[in-house]
Amino acid sequence: MVETVPVSPGPAYFWIGGYWNWVGSRHVWVGGHWQASRPGYGWVPHRWYRDGAGWRAAPGHWQRR
Repeated sequence: MVETVPVSPGPAYFWIGGYWNWVGSRHVWVGGHWQASRPGYGWVPHRWYRDGAGWRAAPGHWQRR
């Protein structure tokens, strides 16, 4: 999916990119958004990881540096 990133609402904002999420029985695109930066934290993006014979989603989150 290609996202067009709109103009930032201000210098202290961080773009969080979109991701594919599983809803019901299909993948659904969740669009990105601007969020205020958090000093001392870094953004860890949403990701999918293998869990046994299936897959699980790990939601994006802020992590202390």
